[in-house]
Amino acid sequence: FTQHSCEQALAALEAEEAEHGDILWLPNATDAGVPTIKGYHWWRAAAALLPREGSASGLRIAAKVDDDSFVHLGNLVRDMRQLHCVSHLHYGSIGFTGYDPSIWRLCGWSWQPRGNNYRKERCARKGAHP
Repeated sequence: FTQHSCEQALAALEAEEAEHGDILWLPNATDAGVPTIKGYHWWRAAAALLPREGSASGLRIAAKVDDDSFVHLGNLVRDMRQLHCVSHLHYGSIGFTGYDPSIWRLCGWSWQPRGNNYRKERCARKGAHP
């Protein structure tokens, strides 16, 4: 990207947001060193936009896609139609890891759902929390 093309892309995204209100900008969220900080900010902001218990107002669906992801929109639309009755759903993959919060040191990252690497690497003994 050149500076000019980046500015054009940002202008197009801002126009999309102004017209449809479908982009959530995360001020001060960064990948600098710890990607989980950006993820934390996204989940926190998205949760604030979801309907409260017993309320019909708010977002029905919030989606997070990284810049290195590919979304097959046809499959996503089909699956969301089938799952429309589920009130709280995570659709996708979640990596499991632990962090030592005092220094943001990662320990035990894995795609395995039960955190096998976290236990195998004895992350709790190293001060990490899942």
